[in-house]
Amino acid sequence: MNLRSEGQEAAAQVIEGFLDSLRNKPVGRGNIIPYTLKEALALIIDHGLSKDAYLKLRKGAKERNANIYPSYDKVKEAKKECYPQERTFNEASADVKLQSLLDHTTNRIVKLQSPVLHTIQNMSDLELISKWGFDGSSNHPSYKQ
Repeated sequence: MNLRSEGQEAAAQVIEGFLDSLRNKPVGRGNIIPYTLKEALALIIDHGLSKDAYLKLRKGAKERNANIYPSYDKVKEAKKECYPQERTFNEASADVKLQSLLDHTTNRIVKLQSPVLHTIQNMSDLELISKWGFDGSSNHPSYKQ
């Protein structure tokens, strides 16, 4: 059956438009869930993506009407939250004050675990007990060659 050959041009156009709309829609897929800033940062770090690679990945997704990756600038801002406040850099090293590092680590743990911490009744204080050493253990001298 051919609607055009039977003189039903309007009906043929409606059917053609309907079929075109079906061809452009993804079939059998659920809702597209965009990456959060943390997830996008983890994606970049886990896969060793350069800025250019991330931007190409983001552009490719957007061209397919899947705006799932946050802008690189927003991800870069989220990355800054992962660093302690008091730090200094030079050509050969980076220094962080120990107290600043401990404060930052504690704040990140509390922020991450806040849903769990809110369930604890009558909590007035938290104590961070930590151990440090660049060789994986404390109070052991490092081997000198």
